Amino acid sequence: MNQKNTQIIMGVDLSHSSHESGIGLLNTHTRTCRTQHVVSQEDILSKVKEEQTKALLIDAPLSFPPSGTPWRACERALIKMNAHPLPLTLPSMQVLAKRGMKLKNAAKKVVPYIFETFPAASFHILGFKKKPKTKLERTKAVRKLVEKYAITVERELLSKDELDAFMCCLAGFCWMLGDYTQVKAENCCIILVGKPRVKSL
Repeated sequence: MNQKNTQIIMGVDLSHSSHESGIGLLNTHTRTCRTQHVVSQEDILSKVKEEQTKALLIDAPLSFPPSGTPWRACERALIKMNAHPLPLTLPSMQVLAKRGMKLKNAAKKVVPYIFETFPAASFHILGFKKKPKTKLERTKAVRKLVEKYAITVERELLSKDELDAFMCCLAGFCWMLGDYTQVKAENCCIILVGKPRVKSL
């Protein structure tokens, strides 16, 4: 963090329970990304402060839809893009959204920019036929992504949580470069990797 132009982007694949979350830390000066698992939101906030994070990208809903409805307007837009988020009427998704909003509210005291993101949709925009799941698929995906964005990772084989955290970082990196997709509605804004396309509802 001593480099004058260094900015740290943190990506969080937030778990919906007490399970470990995956986080990624992308250094924009060295264009390097490292990933790891953390146990609690306190661990995430500690990293946010320690790294002097410039932008935080969270893979979790950061708002709720109108009462009794499963989708926010931005999620309906994602569905039209052939990305398929889970409905917020599911109890597990309600827990995840509450955790995401709690993290956002705590982090906004120290992080200038906080966005919601959705790695599955980013993979779709980038032309992946499906989200990489197996070890081989994840490794091939990382190789393609680091080549495309000229980023170095500590290792090519990432866990599913770490891969999603890496994609969260890439969404923030693309946002900084101006090469991103924004899916925006009245009460939500989702930043994705890829060519800018603004969907206002």
